Amino acid sequence: MIGNALPIPWLRSIYSSSGPVENPFTLKIDTSNTFGGPSYPFGINTDPSYTYDYTVDWGDGTITNHTGDASHTYSSEDVYEVKITGECPWIKQWTTSTGVNYVIDILQWGNLEFKSLKQTFKYCNSLANPDGSSATPGIPITATDTPNFASDFAFDGLTEWAAYTQITSIPNINTWQLPDTLTSLEGCFNNMKWWNDSIADWDVSNIGNYKKMFYFCREWINGGDDLSSWKPAKDYTGDLTFEDMFYYCDTIEDMELWQQDLYLLGINFINTKQMFYACEKWKLDLQGWDNTSVKINQIEGMFSRVGNYYNGANNRPFTDDGL
Repeated sequence: MIGNALPIPWLRSIYSSSGPVENPFTLKIDTSNTFGGPSYPFGINTDPSYTYDYTVDWGDGTITNHTGDASHTYSSEDVYEVKITGECPWIKQWTTSTGVNYVIDILQWGNLEFKSLKQTFKYCNSLANPDGSSATPGIPITATDTPNFASDFAFDGLTEWAAYTQITSIPNINTWQLPDTLTSLEGCFNNMKWWNDSIADWDVSNIGNYKKMFYFCREWINGGDDLSSWKPAKDYTGDLTFEDMFYYCDTIEDMELWQQDLYLLGINFINTKQMFYACEKWKLDLQGWDNTSVKINQIEGMFSRVGNYYNGANNRPFTDDGL
């Protein structure tokens, strides 16, 4: 080794003959998870509005290349690791006929560049759910790295990305770097009722739509952290909606929220309809909210059933005239 040159084995570990080594986006699937139905091939659903040029290692010795949808039939029911490399910007929602019930884990996000995860894992009933039951909590996913979001990531690219799954934890989700192009977190964790991680460090300054973000996240308490450091919509211009944001988050008790103050210079309209609906244990304190710069225009049901757990002792002194 000369001077500061890197040892040759190390170089080989990160470079192939054609460039940097690609870390695959890796899924674990179980093709025996038919839930009483017929056995289907496992597929990759693509969107024609994006460009695709990717390789799939199906985990049974078969490797194929694709520029559109992909499908593979396994010779036996078993557990396989499916590895995807190349250009595959958005895997659209799996369906029954493309193996939605087969996906049991995300092993690695890899360096695949995602332009959207919208509804990718929605209704993946087996994901992090070894018992196969919706009535009991699942387990954390395995991947400890974080997704690689493209610079032109879709404005709604995290909408319902894992909705209706039994995931309890997503390692290092608090370090996800939200791209500047993402302006909507609508339904981001919709009906992930067993999930409970902190996302206190997320930068949400470019986000203007929080509708149903934590809808029916009944075990979520932000990992025990507050959201006091958030600045929702600080750098956003337009209408701001918190409608149904914390709908039925009925385990939260003392989580402190951000101070909604005069930084909302670019906001024309605020919708807080049913923002805290059925948050029955939440001892809400919004006294630090200063909305003199922008009136909350839609407030219907904002505090419905808040404090019911305490026999209504937490009724809020706000009216339909706004805050």
